Amino acid sequence: MKTIINKLAHIYCRNCAGEFELRETHNQLRAQPAGRQGGALQLQLQLQLQLQLQLQLQLQLQLQLQADHALIHRIVSEAAANMPTILDRWLFTAEKLKSIAHH
Repeated sequence: MKTIINKLAHIYCRNCAGEFELRETHNQLRAQPAGRQGGALQLQLQLQLQLQLQLQLQLQLQLQLQADHALIHRIVSEAAANMPTILDRWLFTAEKLKSIAHH
């Protein structure tokens, strides 16, 4: 069984400014009309947008990798240690309900 590779790229005709989708299928390249017009400027804008998105994703990944896990652990542990227990909350709620019922 042959593997089908579907890659999509946009190319433009310098004569008619027609946009074509360049597809690779079964190791053959075919240009299919996209029904739109464009040119080098359009392609440049698309490439710039793609590059911007790639850079943003790389930055997000770097920020995730740079997370201070020890600090996060310490803060969460301290917060958890200082939180009232469930029993304390139930007792507080029960006392509050009693005081409301007596008024």
